[in-house]
Amino acid sequence: MPIKCTTDMSKLFAKIDTRIDAARENFQEAFQKTCLEITNLAKSTNTYKDQTNNLRSSIGFIVYDKGELVNEMFTKAGIGAEGDGSKGINQGKQIAEQAAKKYPNALVGVIVAGMEYALKVEAKGYDVLTGSCIQAKTILEKNLKLTE
Repeated sequence: MPIKCTTDMSKLFAKIDTRIDAARENFQEAFQKTCLEITNLAKSTNTYKDQTNNLRSSIGFIVYDKGELVNEMFTKAGIGAEGDGSKGINQGKQIAEQAAKKYPNALVGVIVAGMEYALKVEAKGYDVLTGSCIQAKTILEKNLKLTE
């Protein structure tokens, strides 16, 4: 005698889709919290003088999920007297968007210091973003546990 499935498959798949959507939302939330925390750490690091406010303002993040913008944060920062940091915001967003678009089928969080001279500042021994990003794994793990 053959086995006959009596399960309503559409209901089963609907439950699975609901759980997948909830998990995706949890991952998005964890990515956003992690990116925000690292960005705030980097912006508050005070190892260099940001004369134009562009470097500190270029530090920010963007989160995309399957090519769709989920969240971003770039804000003016710094106490320099030679500019308002708007160039940094624009540069940071542009670099982050370019990087995120390389992964159109994934959930991706991109944290950047978008000014072209950020690496030169770090090469001189000043911490722009690297010190904060070293903590990314620990921060993400903490935030993933919070969303369980």
